[in-house]
Amino acid sequence: MWDLNGPQKVALGMNLAKNTNAKTNVIPFHTFDGIIVNPNEYEDLNKGGQLETLANNETLKMVADSVTPPPQDYADYFNKLEDNEKCEEILKELGKDLKVGQGSVYQYNGKYWERLDTDVGLAKIVMKFFDDKGIKYNHRKIKNIVDLLMLKLDRLGSPNIECLGFNNGTLNKKSGELLSHKKENNLTSVIPIDYPESKTLTPNFDKWLEWVSEGSEEKEDVILASLYAIATTRSEWQFFFEISGCGGGGKSIFHKIALSMMGKGNAESLPLGSIDRKFGLAHIIDKPYLFSSDQEYFKGDGGTFRAIVSGDEIQIEQKNKDPITYTPKAIYVCITNSPIHFTERNGGIARRRVIIPFNRKVPDDQIDFELSKKLEGETGGILWRVLNRFKKDPEMARHILEKQRNSPEALKAKEQLDPLHSFANAFKIVLDPNKECLKFSSRNPESLDAEDSLYGTYQYWHHSQRIHKTPMDKATFEEVITQVFKEQGKPFIRKAKKINNTWHTNLAFTNKQQAINDWEN
Repeated sequence: MWDLNGPQKVALGMNLAKNTNAKTNVIPFHTFDGIIVNPNEYEDLNKGGQLETLANNETLKMVADSVTPPPQDYADYFNKLEDNEKCEEILKELGKDLKVGQGSVYQYNGKYWERLDTDVGLAKIVMKFFDDKGIKYNHRKIKNIVDLLMLKLDRLGSPNIECLGFNNGTLNKKSGELLSHKKENNLTSVIPIDYPESKTLTPNFDKWLEWVSEGSEEKEDVILASLYAIATTRSEWQFFFEISGCGGGGKSIFHKIALSMMGKGNAESLPLGSIDRKFGLAHIIDKPYLFSSDQEYFKGDGGTFRAIVSGDEIQIEQKNKDPITYTPKAIYVCITNSPIHFTERNGGIARRRVIIPFNRKVPDDQIDFELSKKLEGETGGILWRVLNRFKKDPEMARHILEKQRNSPEALKAKEQLDPLHSFANAFKIVLDPNKECLKFSSRNPESLDAEDSLYGTYQYWHHSQRIHKTPMDKATFEEVITQVFKEQGKPFIRKAKKINNTWHTNLAFTNKQQAINDWEN
């Protein structure tokens, strides 16, 4: 039992008075370590009054707050505790504003959970606690407490992906409502501007959008819909965006607009070539915007990439830690000068791939070198416009993007890397198949007689293009060309109609002689 001195007894009494509803008598006193209480005003106290009287008196509450045990007494008490008990003492005072996640410590600063340097940040917090309490310490003592706190701190949950933090509040991206900051949203960053609660002018964005859209309202809608999908993290739509085209055409500006809307703290770079590397995905956890801002030539099947875009579970390896299973909820944007070459042929990539070409180069004498900075200043207004464009009907944005997948400009971009799209362009769908329609295969694969086959025509085309690899076998060709025709909006049927006891497809040359000339030249 402690041997309390006068001031400590007073503090104890005041704490009981302020924080309990008990009605037992307390020892009479009328001086509080030099603080005089007016006997006439507090008659009950002078008579040893009840705690209920003390608890209801604001002046005495202030007295209770001002009278604390001397720091040295608390230091003696603290130093006698075991390390785990010391951690509990610290957490009583700081625990609600400290959490741990992904090996880092986060402290709530009133707006968001701010990431602290694990070794230094938490150590400084512990040192401040010791300094405030008059507790002596050394490096070993601080390290022991920090190591134990890392184990005892509550984990920070995943951020609420429907929320986006700004200086003046938290925006619900789905409803457009601006709410007060709440630590329960688990946001780890805010965009350092105020979000406008009404429409604001965005002259630089408007000018840029008009230029890259080349006067097409349809193209403008595609760009706005893609920005909407990014801003609202519509990962359930399972799209990724391939922003391709010429240098100086506006690709990097698109990315900077998206990055400004999402906030740098919510974004992470993920070049395609790093996805299948060990530890290559360790940094994408809880990041809703993934991007490759300067993607070099890439060729691969995109298996892991497809899983990320689809929101499937993936295995993530982390240095010095056990692997974890993670389900991404993110939008991926790839900025590249030429389309990406995915070798996967079952349609998994094609169904999710939205190519948006930026082919209108800004003339050198019209380049605005301050455009990025100007657009950053319009971030709030741009986001307001994007969200309100599709606020009442988000599905409209999805339908616009679905249409863009197989648009003429998207198919033209695919032709650059996949010659089979060029081959498929030579054919049309015949609703009522006739003898002009090709059979699927024949005995003379290099002939181009009208009665000959699609597979034979493919082999002739392959030879004329001087492609330095073996042609696909018949089964592989059927699988691949079916998918290519599907992407072009041509529902290919291998056995569409039997003519003269022979099955014909529903495909015919659009212009046979023109196709032959193009292939041979």
